[in-house]
Amino acid sequence: MSLFRFKHFSVEQEGCAMKVGTDSMIFGAWLEVDPLPKTILDVGTGTGVLSLMMAQKYPHAEINAVEIDTTACQVAQANFRTNQIGENCSVWEQDFLVLPEDKKYDMILSNPPFFENALKSGIEQKDKARHTDSLPLSSFFEKSFRLLADGGALALILPVDTMDKYKETITGFYVHSELTVYATEVLVKRMCVVFRKYPPSKMKKQSLVVREKNGMYSDAYIELTKEFHGTKLKKSIS
Repeated sequence: MSLFRFKHFSVEQEGCAMKVGTDSMIFGAWLEVDPLPKTILDVGTGTGVLSLMMAQKYPHAEINAVEIDTTACQVAQANFRTNQIGENCSVWEQDFLVLPEDKKYDMILSNPPFFENALKSGIEQKDKARHTDSLPLSSFFEKSFRLLADGGALALILPVDTMDKYKETITGFYVHSELTVYATEVLVKRMCVVFRKYPPSKMKKQSLVVREKNGMYSDAYIELTKEFHGTKLKKSIS
């Protein structure tokens, strides 16, 4: 089934290499910045899911999305057009690294490619979406710094080891908040991080376990995503 139904919108996924998954659901639901952003840039939007989640959270923001893959760009454009919530969203078929820098953004967010020097599938569209060849993370940080307004926020979701590597090496950014995501209580999965150009008075650190030992979604996951999930998630096995 190619249509993913959220609480207030639906996302068509046909033709996209990367489908809607738990990563996007958690990242979009968790991500909040203050002050409210007026301009948002979603890098590598895919289906447009994160742009639509931001449109739900920030209905008065102008949301631009960039996507290098032609098919995914067309899918995102259709999703923005068919959902009323996407009326302030637009997508460009564009290489992020050559995006003009005359416009500054209050928030830049991305669920970027993260595989480095890893075995590829041989499927060009999928490899482009998952591997860093077309968007090296070091270049991503440098470009984001130039596009971000001085008081703006850069938000990413990455594997924990990848995020730790870049948190120690990037210049110009400071970690303001982070969420460590555990697939189960003992299996760490991802980290969501908000960076800014100035040091925080106090960094906010959180963690989230997605599934309990019985395999059901945790209360914390259900609470976090309740404004987005289109179906009622079970807390326990009945």
